[in-house]
Amino acid sequence: MITPFKKSKLHPLTDEQKLLNQEFARGRIVVENTLCQFKHFGVLAQQFRHHVDIYDDAFRSVLAIVNPRIQKRVAAAAMT
Repeated sequence: MITPFKKSKLHPLTDEQKLLNQEFARGRIVVENTLCQFKHFGVLAQQFRHHVDIYDDAFRSVLAIVNPRIQKRVAAAAMT
């Protein structure tokens, strides 16, 4: 698990550490938005009530819908 750098009273963050924290935050936003989308479609939000054999197909179907949305957001964020 990667965690951001934290400042203390005696040791403020360097400019490099601040930049790394910003990059970490950008990646974290993508992960959290992706998980939110999966929960929206019910893949991760509740118990899967169908046969286990179709879970993979259901997950991949939602992934096919979610991936373009996330890629679009990442591309838009990269332009700003």
